[in-house]
Amino acid sequence: MKDKSLITATYIDSNVMSLIKNVDSSIGKQDETLLALGDKLAEIKLQVALDNNNDDRKTKNIFNAIKKETASKLKSTDITTINKLVKITTNSKITQYRRENKIPNRWGTLTLLTSLDDSRIEDLVASGEINNSITRAELKRIVDGKRQIIKIPKASLVIINEDKQSVNDDDISLLNELLIDFGWQVKKQLRG
Repeated sequence: MKDKSLITATYIDSNVMSLIKNVDSSIGKQDETLLALGDKLAEIKLQVALDNNNDDRKTKNIFNAIKKETASKLKSTDITTINKLVKITTNSKITQYRRENKIPNRWGTLTLLTSLDDSRIEDLVASGEINNSITRAELKRIVDGKRQIIKIPKASLVIINEDKQSVNDDDISLLNELLIDFGWQVKKQLRG
């Protein structure tokens, strides 16, 4: 196999170098330039796969080297950010909605969408819950399954039983598992 630096140099061309320079010098448009770099890396990933006859192992090794090389050239970004960008830009549903301007064009916000499956993203966009002006905090609540943050005091159900053997700790644990979604908790209290 050829030297990895020679292979990565084949793919990291002047367009990629220009994007890298723009990421490091952009003020106020860093999301846009990072996503453009992610789009370019997604194109490179496809090209690497084609060049290696879709050999997954080879493609993965070469593309990982390309990502590391790209990250090393960036002053303000590390490999974790590069991986997140690639995950965003290789997701066909997210890419489609970005092009249609139906979701925000901010990479930090889009990273949250990568944790959802395509059908969930489609449903949320179709319902208008996700749109191009949604904030990261709002999207986080949706992704985490929380519509609103409501503090509910924890309620308790106390079982008072004269016969200490009839309700055991396993029974109480099982009841607590069943009642947790309702905000209830069963506690065992013995009469003294």
